[in-house]
Amino acid sequence: TNIGNAGTDITSTAATFGVDVDINADNFYLGATSNSTFRHLTYNTQDVSTTAPISPGGFGPGYGRWVLISGKKDGAPGARFTDMLHLYGATANLISGGSTSGSPAARTYTMVSDVLNLAMAADTYDVSVFFTLGPNPQ
Repeated sequence: TNIGNAGTDITSTAATFGVDVDINADNFYLGATSNSTFRHLTYNTQDVSTTAPISPGGFGPGYGRWVLISGKKDGAPGARFTDMLHLYGATANLISGGSTSGSPAARTYTMVSDVLNLAMAADTYDVSVFFTLGPNPQ
């Protein structure tokens, strides 16, 4: 077993399953990209004000993704939000969202070239994103 911070494969000759783990400065990936596994990914984006990408590329049309997004206004830790989205193809649907404290600015989510983008109506926010990617059911 070998775990490092530049991208890691965890394997065992005695294991009946395998896990791919990639860890770098701001991201954590769990699960191989395959037809039989769900994949989990976290992504951290600092200083979002106008439209900014908040995910890596390569989502494609896929088989659906659930996304949990949390953010906090720079310099105002009391202004926080949490949103839940359902992504499929070029569509980002807000399932539930709101202020967890204070009065954060309004948010708009869009998919552009397989990347999830967030636009804040005002101010600058630090944002964390957790994705669950569904497998290909074939």
